[in-house]
Order: sequence, then structure tokens, then C-alpha cells
Amino acid sequence: MKTGLRLNNRLILVLFTFLLSIGFTAAQNVKIDSLTLLLSAAQEDTAMIKVLNDISWEYHRSDIKQCSVYAQRALTKSIEQAYLKGEGRSLNLLAIYYASMGRHDLAIEK
Repeated sequence: MKTGLRLNNRLILVLFTFLLSIGFTAAQNVKIDSLTLLLSAAQEDTAMIKVLNDISWEYHRSDIKQCSVYAQRALTKSIEQAYLKGEGRSLNLLAIYYASMGRHDLAIEK
């Protein structure tokens, strides 16, 4: 009887963990979708850079390549606008990308 109870507890734990991960992914997608809408409506370059960096951050756990793409776009715009705060955040996000890819040398360089 105790073995069946332990099995049920394990099954409940596995299901609970699975459901939490689905909820996290769905919530993250909603946030990315919202930020993408903000990106299309951004009037100022600095606002656009902030949203690009925010999108990059949201992708850092789920799609590291997209994290890099958005951080690079933000970095390019930051350099064009001489926006140091945006440039610094973009470089930080690129360092996160490189570190996750095992390229710690490039992460430190950034």
C-alpha cells in the first residue's frame, strides 16, 4: 500500500512540475508578444533600444539565439545614437549569450 502511495505522490509531483513549466512558457510568450507590440509603436530611438533589450532579456532562458539577435540590434542602435545606457545593457546581454554558448572569452570581452 505504501508503494502505491509513493508512486501516486511522485506522479503528482511530476504533473505539477510539468504544468508549472507550461505556465511559465505561456507567460513568457505573452510578455514577448506585448514587448513586440511596444517595439512597433516606439517613437523614440531610446525607447526602441530599451524594448529591444527587454525582448532580448525575455529570450535569454528560452531561445538564446533570439537573445543575441535582439541584443545586437539594440547595440547597433545604441552606438548610432551614442546612447551609453542602451549600449551597456546590450553588451551585458551579449555577454550572457556568449557565456551560455560556452564562449567565456567573448563574454568577458563584451
